[in-house]
Amino acid sequence: MPNWGFNFLPAVNSPLGFLNDTTIYTTALNASAPTGYVWQWAGLFSSVISPYYLGYAQLTSYNVSACAAFCDATTGCQGFDMYYERDPTVWPGVGCLNPSMQTGVHCALYSAKLNVSNAVNVGQWNGNFMVVVAGANGYSKINATNTPAVTAATTAVTTAAAAVNNFTIVSAYFADKNITALAQQNFLVNGQLVVNTTYPNAGLGSTDPWPANSAKTISILYTYNGEYRVFNAVQNTGVYTQLASSYSATSAPGSSLLSNFLPTNGASFEIVAVTYGGVQVTSQLVYIALYAAFWTGLPFIVSNLNLGFASSFTTSSTNTLVVWYKPSGSNNITTITGRQSSTLLINL
Repeated sequence: MPNWGFNFLPAVNSPLGFLNDTTIYTTALNASAPTGYVWQWAGLFSSVISPYYLGYAQLTSYNVSACAAFCDATTGCQGFDMYYERDPTVWPGVGCLNPSMQTGVHCALYSAKLNVSNAVNVGQWNGNFMVVVAGANGYSKINATNTPAVTAATTAVTTAAAAVNNFTIVSAYFADKNITALAQQNFLVNGQLVVNTTYPNAGLGSTDPWPANSAKTISILYTYNGEYRVFNAVQNTGVYTQLASSYSATSAPGSSLLSNFLPTNGASFEIVAVTYGGVQVTSQLVYIALYAAFWTGLPFIVSNLNLGFASSFTTSSTNTLVVWYKPSGSNNITTITGRQSSTLLINL
C-alpha cells in the first residue's frame, strides 16, 4: 500500500473518530467551488460509484483547485468527487489484519455531471481494517451534461467501461463476484493497470464470494488503445502491472490477446472472451460448444474437459468460468459465470 503523503490523523484514531473529526468536516465545508464549476454537495460520508468514472489522483492536501486542474487536463472530464478516506498503511493480510491507518485525499474524475444519488460508497472492511469516507464534496463543470443514477445489475451483468489514459476496464470478476466498479476505482493507477491479487483489498472487495476456495481467480476484460485483452491470475500471487505500451508478456504480465473467433452462423450474440481457472480459453471447440448450448437449450456442464483442459488441470473444484459476450450489433458487454461442476443454462 503506498504512502499517500498526507500526514493527518484524527484526534480519535478509529473509524468512528475519523467520521466525527471536526477538522475533516470543516475543511470540506469551507472549500469553495473552483472557477468554472458548481458545488453540488458537501461533507458527505460516501463517495460516488458511477459507470462514468475516469480514474483518480491522490493529493497531499484537500485542494479543490488542484483537483479541478486534474479534471481540466483530462479529456472528457465533467466533474469530480473529492473526499478523505481512512486507508491502511499496508494491505491487510495474514499476521496483520488490522494495520495502522493513514488519511488519503482522493480526487475522483467522472465524464458526466455528478449525481448525488450515486454517492453510495461508504467504504468496506479489508481484513479487520475498516475503510470509511468523510468530507466528500461533489463538483461539476457549469455546462456538464446530466447522467442517470446507477441502477441495480441483473444476473447477466452488463458493465460500462472506465478509462485512465489508454487503459479501459470493461468488466472484472473475483471468482463469480462482479467487482467491475471496485476494479475501475482501485486498479487504474497513474496511467497503468495495476492488479493487486492479495485478498482482501479495495479492488477485490471485503466480501469473500467463495470462502471454501483459497485459490479464487481474478478475471478482467480490458482494452489498451482499443485493443482488447484478458487478464487472469489466482488470488494472493502478487501485484501485476500492465504497462502503457504495446502488448508483450513482459509489458502485460498475466494478460493475453483475444482469440477473436467468429460467431457461428445465425447467432444472435458474439462471445468476446472465455476464461476458466485463471487462463483464457483458446479452443475454438469450446466456443462452438457454448454456441450449441444456446441453440439447443441443453445445459452446459462447467468442467475441465468441456473447457478444453485435461482432467488433471486441477485436483479440486476451484475453477470459475467467465464468459463475456455481446448481442449482435451491440457493443454492450454482458457476462455469465459458473463454478466448476455447476450446470449452466445459456438462455441469453
